[in-house]
Amino acid sequence: MNDLTLIIPAKNEIESIDIVLDEIIHFDKNLKILIVVDDVDDNTFQSKYSKENLFKNISFIVSKYPSYSGAVRYGVEKSSTKFCCIFNADGSFLPSSLKDMYGQIFKYDFVYCSRYKKNGSSDDDTILTYVGNKIFTLMGKILFNVKITDILYSYVMFNRQKFISLNLTSKKFNLALELPIKNAIDKSKYTDVSSHERKRFKGQKKVREFQDGFQLLIFMLNMFIKNF
Repeated sequence: MNDLTLIIPAKNEIESIDIVLDEIIHFDKNLKILIVVDDVDDNTFQSKYSKENLFKNISFIVSKYPSYSGAVRYGVEKSSTKFCCIFNADGSFLPSSLKDMYGQIFKYDFVYCSRYKKNGSSDDDTILTYVGNKIFTLMGKILFNVKITDILYSYVMFNRQKFISLNLTSKKFNLALELPIKNAIDKSKYTDVSSHERKRFKGQKKVREFQDGFQLLIFMLNMFIKNF
């Protein structure tokens, strides 16, 4: 997988980032890893891996764009491999799912992980997030014909140039919706594979269920109005 870069957006993840990076290196030491943080004072920079030359394939950069979505977009811009994959800094993503996605990425431009496809699962879902994800996934299918089973799970591998060509503009967490919706609108080649979501290792959860859910709803409706 030396043609793959993991893009890890991070905001004050010092409690989990070293555990996450240790696990990735154990899985495949040839993977390139780009940690994209909000600003120079972010405590993620206290990671042992931020020290120069500790591990040659890991880099830390400060995002030019605000928010989680901006960090992902900036990380893709700064990477140079053929493929990229969004990877969480909190430990919720299983590195083993990278193998499943990579097995499909030469046939598709985008390969999503799904907690709700057969054999998928989650340790982190609440009733609220489960129902919310199901509703958003159904809305994506009805409004845009999005053909994945877990529209809000942003564990996705993709062809870097195809990602850039979509001209994404999302801020906050909207990338989770904008990316699959634009895949459907642009008729991209995409699929999904089963995966398991763990609870975050340590630190504070960044997602606010009600506030972020409402904001995502407004974003989706605005995309529908704009495109149709």
